[in-house]
Amino acid sequence: MNAALAFFAAAVAVVGLWLLLRRRAHPRRVAGEGRPAARRARGQVAAAPVAAERLSAGAALSTGAYDNLLTGGRDTGRAGAAAPAGEETHPTLAFDLYEVATLEPADLERLRQRLTGVSVPPRSVQQLMSPEFMEDVSPRALTELLVCEPVLTARIIGRVNSPFYGLRSPISSVAHAITYLGCNAVRNMALQFAMEEALTGKDPALRRFQSQLLDVGAIAVALVEALAPKLGIRDISATSTQTVLSFLGDFVVPRLLPGETASRQWALGLAERTTAEQFSLGANAMVIGQLLMEAWELPEGIREDVRDLNRVLVRRVPNPVGERDARLALGYACARIAEGVVLGRIQEPGQIDIDDDCVAEFFQFQGYLARPPLQRLSEILASGEFARSLRRLARGRAAAADSPAVAAAG
Repeated sequence: MNAALAFFAAAVAVVGLWLLLRRRAHPRRVAGEGRPAARRARGQVAAAPVAAERLSAGAALSTGAYDNLLTGGRDTGRAGAAAPAGEETHPTLAFDLYEVATLEPADLERLRQRLTGVSVPPRSVQQLMSPEFMEDVSPRALTELLVCEPVLTARIIGRVNSPFYGLRSPISSVAHAITYLGCNAVRNMALQFAMEEALTGKDPALRRFQSQLLDVGAIAVALVEALAPKLGIRDISATSTQTVLSFLGDFVVPRLLPGETASRQWALGLAERTTAEQFSLGANAMVIGQLLMEAWELPEGIREDVRDLNRVLVRRVPNPVGERDARLALGYACARIAEGVVLGRIQEPGQIDIDDDCVAEFFQFQGYLARPPLQRLSEILASGEFARSLRRLARGRAAAADSPAVAAAG
């Protein structure tokens, strides 16, 4: 009995320490911006539930997980530290984002071993991600590629005819789908289905979670296509593909965590779920995605773009913002907005908190809103045209979530 009481007291103490450190790890408010003191960063409930799960299972805790929350981007503990040349001195999140380059070799090897059962997509699907195919793909070339993959063809036709798109007349072929949605949307839809096929399982909860990810990807692509031209960002195809690939690791994380832990964590938001993943796995979905892209032999340039898109969470904003920087930042923002739509948090432009310095996911990103070409983004998001597009996407997602097929999967 005494031993049980002692263990319970230790568990309470460790969870209390976790909560205390999480309070210190919140984004620091930018000086001079009078946000109400009562507002809190979304997702401040971090990984305390995860800590409790690990304690209840008798797992050993590493204090390194706590220390890393305090040693992230802020420079206050380094005398005379200066921002790299060309980057502004905006305060950064007190958050250490794990990356492939910073993990120990032994930890990376263990992760690779856990990913050995993941299937490699067919070569024809990998061609969808080649730089040449992204730069210059014709409807005919895309149709010829996809008809060689009957499973993908069937999935695409089924998806286009789903309640998500709400068509009045049915689509009967890939060519018809390309005519309706465009090459970029269909190519990224095929890419998402290939990712799902490679990473899926028989568990209904997992399939339901992956269905959410498919909706996020589709909405993110639609947002990129709507916003990029208005911001003068030209490479829409590459931007949308990198945005879709930024969710690659999220398809796998549920396999590595017990029960529905991953889907519960995913709903907390990017910063919080990444914190929880790093505590539970010693890695995060971004690292897992990088390892999969490496195993699938995707071009190094694509892997670097996806890595840097994910880094927008913690990276200081470069000055000036180059074309590539703007493209990746827009993809990051569209991914976060798409998550909000799928989680039911966003139906109207006023619910997009892209300029709220209390929201961890957008804390660093706000530096882009002060510099071209993304300085017009808030204005565009507030426009009537964008509001109509957003409402259509939100209605499509709601209709898809209420469909009998989704209900049966649950």
